[in-house]
Amino acid sequence: MSPSNERPLTVNGLLALLNARVFDGHGAALHDDWTVLVQGQRIAAAGSGVIVTSDARTVDCGGRALLPGLIDAPEHVYEEDVNLIRNA
Repeated sequence: MSPSNERPLTVNGLLALLNARVFDGHGAALHDDWTVLVQGQRIAAAGSGVIVTSDARTVDCGGRALLPGLIDAPEHVYEEDVNLIRNA
């Protein structure tokens, strides 16, 4: 994935993630060819009909899977690592 231009994404900037397979958390299926529009640090819109304005920085996801809102998730928890009583 590479940005379509070199403008930095500002706190209030727009970022459009194009051509993504998106997991929306409402079912098991991924949605093909979706656009996710991020404004600042929040998801403003997601779907197949999202309109991207010319001032948005764009990234072509190339059909890769995207899980909006899921960050730093490659942690593995094993039963012996978890003591629910001690960690409550």
